[in-house]
Amino acid sequence: MSIFPFPKPRPATPDQVDGLPVFSLPPTLTHIGRYVDSHATQNFQGGTGISTIRARSIRVFPDKDRVVVQMGNAAAVYLLNTLRADLAVGMKVVVASRDASPKESYLQWNGFLYPENKASQWFAPAIDDQDPMGKGLAFDRDDRGNLYGVWSFGWGIALDGSHTSGTHLPKVVQMTNCGGLTTGEVCPAATISPTKFPNTRHDGSGLSSRQSIMVLRVGNKYFVVVASGSAKGHAVFDVTDPAAPRFVQASTGAERSVLRYDRHDATSRVAFVDATGGLRVYSYNDLVLARQPSPTVPGSFADVAFDESGSLWAVEKSRIVRFAWSSSVATRTDFPTLNDGFLKVFAISAAGGHVAIAGETRTTFDVRIAKVVGDQLQPINTEGFFANYYHGGAGPGFAKPALTFPFDVQLIPHNGKLLLMYSATSLGDVYEVAAEPVVIVDPTKPPVDLAALRADCTRAANDVIAAIDQNTDIPQHPAFKAFVAALERLKAAMRP
Repeated sequence: MSIFPFPKPRPATPDQVDGLPVFSLPPTLTHIGRYVDSHATQNFQGGTGISTIRARSIRVFPDKDRVVVQMGNAAAVYLLNTLRADLAVGMKVVVASRDASPKESYLQWNGFLYPENKASQWFAPAIDDQDPMGKGLAFDRDDRGNLYGVWSFGWGIALDGSHTSGTHLPKVVQMTNCGGLTTGEVCPAATISPTKFPNTRHDGSGLSSRQSIMVLRVGNKYFVVVASGSAKGHAVFDVTDPAAPRFVQASTGAERSVLRYDRHDATSRVAFVDATGGLRVYSYNDLVLARQPSPTVPGSFADVAFDESGSLWAVEKSRIVRFAWSSSVATRTDFPTLNDGFLKVFAISAAGGHVAIAGETRTTFDVRIAKVVGDQLQPINTEGFFANYYHGGAGPGFAKPALTFPFDVQLIPHNGKLLLMYSATSLGDVYEVAAEPVVIVDPTKPPVDLAALRADCTRAANDVIAAIDQNTDIPQHPAFKAFVAALERLKAAMRP
């Protein structure tokens, strides 16, 4: 076991790694706890107990008290209402064969879905693949307590009821290609043992390279969309009876593939990024029936997120786009500044009146957070924390964990607080984001970097306090003059 030191708030002395300090927390963030730490563990495939646990995609189902995290090739289920208390207890060491490599640690899950586990009763043939779980958004959950997952060897359903024991979720069904049957038929015993792998059924949809899975409720019926990340498109199944999926239709083409998606049940809308980088928005019913999307936005989009109101947020390298609906009419607003300097963006989250994005800059990776104020995004000043703590942005004078890559970020409003979960591959952490005073800038004036202005004010104020302690002539001190100048710049940016 090897745990990378947790970040501490200033002025506490930071922990060190090999004589180098870890980067400290800014005042706007509080570290709540960690759910994955595998920064010192090399890659191990299934068959060693569990493939190496890495922090990947995150999905939140607040009305069902669930947070589901992809950890390596498993979907780990947590209870939202006890997440903070569980994080306070701390992580446990994985039970797996790791040879001489340090073992990873993870937050004990309430339940999990991992087909390569013998208790799963899933047919998971041995393959030379570190990551057989889908590379898109590889799991989803419906309002009946069914958890859906997709792997290279098939897709299926497990039951996530009142499961809190930490054991494997009971199998409902698995769909895989067992050849020569009608889709939905139980695989013959000569091919797949019904004793070892009960209710394993044939998927003859022709879809390969499965990457994402989503479940949609249309009236009293439930449908699953299993999608590739290429021109193979997607296939739709009726899972109203979850134990006996029924094939509905398949749609081919790059524009029918799904790289990343989100859905909003209250408005029955789903949005996804296709293999061309385009943004496509459907009603649940239109997607099931292979109708045309509305809207369709060409581009190089990376991710999408619905907020609680049903507004859709989509992110490209150089802009964030919001679509807000009134009846069936969507109003579009572009926000071009939060991702300034990003070469790539990997993830977006929108919740609790805030937006967060994770991406790659010219020198490192970073996460940025902003408060939504009307048609503006007001950045939260994190002082470059994510780039500096996780990704070496502070330079060689600070400790850096290994194998960190921004996989996902999620904002979670809960009990009057705003939480942020960050999956950085070898580390997964939860933070509380502090509420900041809202500053409304004057839209008639040039754009202002409010985060930099606030940082200047804070830095100058600290210098003034230091000068007071030294009994210096304050009005003539350069720090006081810098503080006044920063306040004047801030005042000039505000509405009259």
